[in-house]
Amino acid sequence: MKKLFSILAICALTLSASAQSTVKWPYGKADFQTPTVTTKVTAQTFTVTNNFTYVDLGTIDTNKVMTATIGKANIYGTTVKPDKGAILVVHAICDGTARTIASSTGLSCSTVTLTASKEQTITYVYNGTALIGISTVKATQ
Repeated sequence: MKKLFSILAICALTLSASAQSTVKWPYGKADFQTPTVTTKVTAQTFTVTNNFTYVDLGTIDTNKVMTATIGKANIYGTTVKPDKGAILVVHAICDGTARTIASSTGLSCSTVTLTASKEQTITYVYNGTALIGISTVKATQ
């Protein structure tokens, strides 16, 4: 009877673990994305599921409009979303012309103007509904 109970307990734990979402930052790895940045295309989309996501846009050669999909279905069919307070960092390098990055679906932030030939980092925090822009940092070099 004890063996049967042990086997049932192990099966229950295994099924319970399978139903859970993936391990998120800070207990798991952060999500580092380098989306394909198409030349002269303004739309830039990415998906946020982790509690820390870093998106590197590389060098941009046109104004960008960013759209974030928040959450996605995992292999078990449940939607994995970041927790409230999750952080998104977007990094971009501007080419030789001043550019703008505007926020669209899933993001809430004023349009950010990038200085020509400089790096820019935009930080967002997830409030349970959208990613809210909280800071921008320009490289001084």
